[in-house]
Amino acid sequence: MGRKLKRALGLLRLMLTPILAGALAGALWYYVFFLNKYMMNEADESAFTDSGIPSQIAFHSIVGGFVIFTVWGRFARVIECAAKKDEIGFGQCVRDGIPGEIHVFLGSLAFLALSMTLRLNFVEIPSGIQLNFATAYALTIFWEAAISLSDPLRGAWFRGRIPEEWIEKARRGVYNNPDWYKLEAVSVPPSADNLSR
Repeated sequence: MGRKLKRALGLLRLMLTPILAGALAGALWYYVFFLNKYMMNEADESAFTDSGIPSQIAFHSIVGGFVIFTVWGRFARVIECAAKKDEIGFGQCVRDGIPGEIHVFLGSLAFLALSMTLRLNFVEIPSGIQLNFATAYALTIFWEAAISLSDPLRGAWFRGRIPEEWIEKARRGVYNNPDWYKLEAVSVPPSADNLSR
């Protein structure tokens, strides 16, 4: 399979999860909340749409923006390591992933925002499905993009840019040992980054 095709399939997979999440949210709103009339009354709905939902999404966006900024820097570092044949730097990037606590934190904020939109009452059924689909899609694609940018083994943007040998070593867990490069002969071009380690 060609490099471009692999990359295209990876990017398609990146969009597939948010589409499924959006479809699930739309179906959940219709079959569970709308048909069973688990909707907010007008007074509560006004409070949620004026302050509750926007504040949850704004908070998620602020924290999420910081995460995307961080993983974008990491993505650039991995690509730079691959271009300079810096396997030691690549090994360090593989070890320094997004902590699980950040995933839980962002997932919780996304869940809170979506749980509020699911209870909104719409006169037209397509509007309710569309809003819940769009909310779930946006929150999920953000999450998928952050994971894809931060994970050189899974990320669609890394495909074809990193030597296969390095990917195999990462999958075997070679880079999990901070001193792995002392145990095997690694040819790394001298640079300021490598000399400072």
